[in-house]
This record gives sequence, C-alpha cells and structure tokens, in this order.
Amino acid sequence: MEDNRAALKAAKASDRIIQIGSQRRSGPNYHAAAQYIQSGKFGDITMVELTWNVNQPGRWRRPDLVAKMQRGRS
Repeated sequence: MEDNRAALKAAKASDRIIQIGSQRRSGPNYHAAAQYIQSGKFGDITMVELTWNVNQPGRWRRPDLVAKMQRGRS
C-alpha cells in the first residue's frame, strides 16, 4: 500500500491524467474463481504459489528483433 499511496500523492501533485490497473480482473471467469474461493469450498488455504510467464514473441513491441530471432532458428 505504501507504493499506492506514493502513486496517488504524485498523481494529485501533477496536472496529468494517470491510469493504474491490473489486467484481467474484470473477466467473468476471474469473478467466478474469486466467488468459489471466497465460498470456502477449498477449505482453509494456507499457501498459494503462482507463476505466469508471458514470453511470446508475437506480443513484443520490437518486431525487427523478433524477425532476427526467427531467422536464426533452425
């Protein structure tokens, strides 16, 4: 929360419009998952471990580098 408060303070001190958010929080599947977890059907949750790697060349913003990498594949 400390980072959030610092971001809010900086936004209020500027004359800029600032948007901060998280991806994929509004999808119905995520809401359904949250409701399922909050319903207690999993029981007591003592640990959660998550990894999400998105290293997809098609999503990079440097298409010239992607093209060079693809030419180098054999």
